[in-house]
Amino acid sequence: MDFVISFIICFFVAFLVYLLFVVVNKKYLKKMRSSVEAKLLTNLSHVDLSKVSDKKLSISIALANSFIISIVFSIVFHFIKNSILKMLIGFIILIPMILVVYFIFGKFLKMKEGK
Repeated sequence: MDFVISFIICFFVAFLVYLLFVVVNKKYLKKMRSSVEAKLLTNLSHVDLSKVSDKKLSISIALANSFIISIVFSIVFHFIKNSILKMLIGFIILIPMILVVYFIFGKFLKMKEGK
């Protein structure tokens, strides 16, 4: 039960921080199409991001990033006791999580694009 609670708390905190500092800020919102996340979406799933509004794209990326952060945080801090191993396994889990979540997110956008 601690795992689920920490996941939910971490998810909402990460989403709110990303929302406040990126989505609400107009300067960063305009740069969203050239961000690493947007490039990853176009390279992994060949999604045409011109059909998605900046606001929807940034909120979707915020949700994906919050999910990735929450999963990695919850797994590492609940199952591993050694702090050096926490960092090592956290980085090992982080890279595949980013690729998998953005691949699924890209396929979802591609499916929405076809409608």
